[in-house]
Amino acid sequence: AELIDRLAEPPAFVPIDVDGSDDEAAALAHDAAARGLDLAILGLGMNGHVGFNEPGSRPDDRTRLVRLAVSSREAATARYGAGSVPTAGITVGLARLLEAGECWLLVTGVRKAQVLRRALEQPEGPDCPAAYLRRHPRLTVFADEAAASLLRLV
Repeated sequence: AELIDRLAEPPAFVPIDVDGSDDEAAALAHDAAARGLDLAILGLGMNGHVGFNEPGSRPDDRTRLVRLAVSSREAATARYGAGSVPTAGITVGLARLLEAGECWLLVTGVRKAQVLRRALEQPEGPDCPAAYLRRHPRLTVFADEAAASLLRLV
């Protein structure tokens, strides 16, 4: 909200219909809406996920319903409360993220240093979906010193 409030013209947001009765239809509708994104702003999960593109996700995956990994659910406990963490979610697939005009990956804290190194320096694969973001021609990684502490300096 702090970033959005500072913009002269607020961006267009297309919410995912997470409260509807048909998750598959909601995912298909959002997949169509997610085509041609100008900017994708993402965080990096402890298991290498971006969005809810959990390990096992592929670069050609579309927007879809996914089961959340245990580590993602544990990380979400602070946000949702222990009794109400979702077990699944609709995520904008890697295919749509890779089509965006620009992609920003925001990473903070020493606890993310290992996974950031894995995402940026090790071979890409479905075990670390964030690594596929390296394919994006306009990827910018914003990392604080702690998160970048294990990266090789080039």
